[in-house]
Amino acid sequence: MSPQHALQKIGRVADVCLVAGALGLAWYMLSAQPVLSPDSPGYMYGAYCRAPLLPLLYRVFHPLFGESALRAMMILQSLAILGAGAIFARTLYSVDFCGKRMALFIFFVVCSLGAIFSRYILAEALCYAVAILYFSSFVAIVHSGASPTGLYPILFVGMLGRPQLIWLLVPHNLYILFKSLRQRQPLALVKSVLTSLALVIVVFLSAQGYNAVTLGHFAYTTLSGVHLFGNALYLSDESDATLFKDDPKQEAFFNDCLQEADRHKMRWKHWNGGYTPEGFFREYYAGETTFLYLTEYVLGAKHGLYLYAHPNEHEALRDVSLVTFNTACQQMAWKLIAQNPLGYAKHVYRKVLATRLAVVLTAIFLCLTAGREAILRNTPLAVIMAGVSLSLLGNYAMLGVGNILCSRYALASEVPFFILAGLYVLRGQNQSLPQVPPDPPTGLG
Repeated sequence: MSPQHALQKIGRVADVCLVAGALGLAWYMLSAQPVLSPDSPGYMYGAYCRAPLLPLLYRVFHPLFGESALRAMMILQSLAILGAGAIFARTLYSVDFCGKRMALFIFFVVCSLGAIFSRYILAEALCYAVAILYFSSFVAIVHSGASPTGLYPILFVGMLGRPQLIWLLVPHNLYILFKSLRQRQPLALVKSVLTSLALVIVVFLSAQGYNAVTLGHFAYTTLSGVHLFGNALYLSDESDATLFKDDPKQEAFFNDCLQEADRHKMRWKHWNGGYTPEGFFREYYAGETTFLYLTEYVLGAKHGLYLYAHPNEHEALRDVSLVTFNTACQQMAWKLIAQNPLGYAKHVYRKVLATRLAVVLTAIFLCLTAGREAILRNTPLAVIMAGVSLSLLGNYAMLGVGNILCSRYALASEVPFFILAGLYVLRGQNQSLPQVPPDPPTGLG
């Protein structure tokens, strides 16, 4: 058997394995049972800290399917991930970024990672599918040189499920920047930026309007203030209480939070000297006992800043005092950050490096490398790679400042990045290889 024939046979076996794996994965995702997490009630019944996409779907599904509504939502989430993965793989193949076998492998990777949370009644599953669909459309638009206006409906749906997907505004605006520089049309970039800002405003107004209809108040919060205050508190000390002397409730709340943070060893002075402070391990793995997700609410209720003492009680999330409490935490956080901006910047820097150092450095390198190629040569894959890299860094920065870098928030930006980074590097490697001439005829046979 010749080496070429042996490779063809191995390739056919690989194809069969990939198809079997993809079918098995699809069966697993569609036949699984829905799983409720502590956050699920807010996504089912609505809450001031939940975007309206999933609550709206549940309102539609519950009358239609009754007790099977959650299973129907899980099947919808799984189909969305499978469909988005198929479109993404097909798009990469259609623009000659990969072959058929690689496209099938990409479909398997995208869907298998999406299966991590496809069973959970949370916003992450649908938003993951929307992000994959966005990058599919983005690849096709950049490759054809078309206008990115078709991306805005996708962005609207995604951000209506989770406003954190605001980082998806980065790639196509960067594409417009490259295009406007090349064609010397700066107004195109201005128009794109203004359209993006208008989209963000419409999304937040839609969320507030939905809450006004279903909960009674024109209000919405992402709870960013609570997370921001937790991060700022980590660097604070007792002397910072003077910042809140004009508000006795906030001052008492701050002092109690410091004492509780000491009890849980979640302040800067407890850092063990490595990249990752001990407190972050507690944030990741301690569940409902974490400082951010329990202590602030309990003490907030104690001092009259928040009505309920537990953030995951259904009625607590549906009370408008959650919005005012988040606003109070945000105001307190910015006072603490203004007191020590350099320390806070170092804190966020260490927080990102704690789990994503290699990814951050790779994204920076690819963003600069691909950005240079995009400006000099206008290569579609380079434009795409620069946009994907910058959006990943934007998502990391946003999560590092006001939240925690856990996989459920980062996966939607990481999966497209790693796949497209692999294709970008492989393309460069193939272009650098010397062309091997065919063997000369031997005259035999």
